[in-house]
Formats: sequence, C-alpha cells, structure tokens
Amino acid sequence: MAKCPMCHSKKGKRVCKLVDNQKVCSLCCGTTRDEKCIGCEHYRTPLESRKYTIVPKYSTQDMESNMSLQDYSNEIESVLCNIDREYDFELKDEFALNIYKLLMDKYYFKDQELLFQSDMLENTFTLLVDVIEYNDIENETLIKILGVLYFISNRRTKGGREYFNVIQHFVGGGNGIQRLSSYELESGMFTPTI
Repeated sequence: MAKCPMCHSKKGKRVCKLVDNQKVCSLCCGTTRDEKCIGCEHYRTPLESRKYTIVPKYSTQDMESNMSLQDYSNEIESVLCNIDREYDFELKDEFALNIYKLLMDKYYFKDQELLFQSDMLENTFTLLVDVIEYNDIENETLIKILGVLYFISNRRTKGGREYFNVIQHFVGGGNGIQRLSSYELESGMFTPTI
C-alpha cells in the first residue's frame, strides 16, 4: 500500500476526493473533511460526530451530596416524566438522550440553530428551556448537570425504557403521583392526575 498523500507517514486506506481519489489514512480522512466530502461513505456531519461524553459533568457523588443540584436535575427529569405520562409511559430512553443532546447543543456547544427530528422533541425541548430559564440555573452548573444526566441515562439504557422507569419511580413518583416542576406548577401547564 502507498503512503497517505496528505501526511506521508501512514498507509492510505480510504479513497479521498480531496486528493484526486488517492488513498489517505483514516486520521487525515477524519481531520480534513469539508463540504466537498459530502456523499463519501466516511463523511459525518459535525452533529453526527459530536462527542457528548466530553461535556463537563458532576460526579454522581457530587449530585448525591448536594440538594440544590438534585433539585435542578429533578426539575429537568420531572418534565420528561410528565411528557412520558402524557404518552402513556411509552417513550423510549432514546427520547431522553436526544433531549439531553439538544440541550447540550444549545448550552455547551452554543449552536445557534438546532435540528429537531420531531415536533414532540421540539416541544419538549422548548418546555425544558423555559424551565431552565425560569429556574435561572447558572450556565456552568447547568452544563455539568446536563452532562451527568446524559451520562446516567446513556449508562442505564439498554435500548428500551430502563432510564425512564428509574426516573418515573424516583422523580415521577410512580403509581400515579407526579412531581411537577415549579415552573409547571406556576404556569399551570399540567394538572395533577390522581
């Protein structure tokens, strides 16, 4: 195999449009991508290749020992529990993961425009932004809370409702008792069902 025409150090394995269809190494392929690469099997949009695991986060011990951090995370998770309840407890953990990613896109990665896969995701995201702004959570604190919520939900899920079942039990109240966020209570957005 010939050496990569970009770095001249590694063997080229991937055909690249940027160097007249010569073979480049995977490192150069990944670091030199631009809009000319759209259509290539190795191309990923910035959102597809975004690493949400790098977002700063509190440790689970920090969360357990700090009631105000727990209150903030409970506010966020209670909204998800209420949406899940509205959909007869049929939401999958992927929904929560996507919401956390969208929130990190806004607050950590500072994306100006967000892409929503559904109206339900957009409506839930908008509601959560309202809850976050209502609670006036400091940005650094919010980012670390979102980071730990994403970490926990990603670690807990097996592709079903494992994360939702846990938060419904501990935050949603289980058995028909729902915890409403202070924003939801004051705005009259949800009526408790007993």
